[in-house]
Amino acid sequence: MVYEVDINIQKDNEFITLQTAWIQALNVTECRTTANELAGEIDTPQQELLLDIRELEE
Repeated sequence: MVYEVDINIQKDNEFITLQTAWIQALNVTECRTTANELAGEIDTPQQELLLDIRELEE
């Protein structure tokens, strides 16, 4: 399955997308693991990042 993942940060009561990625994974758990690895490369404290994961239609 292919998932679209937005890595967001909340600032002043709005969400700002820092990065968008398409991730191919067997399931959403595997997708979340990969997305967390990508988020770890962003120079922002991990606890401030929010993941928005959507399954794309095939």
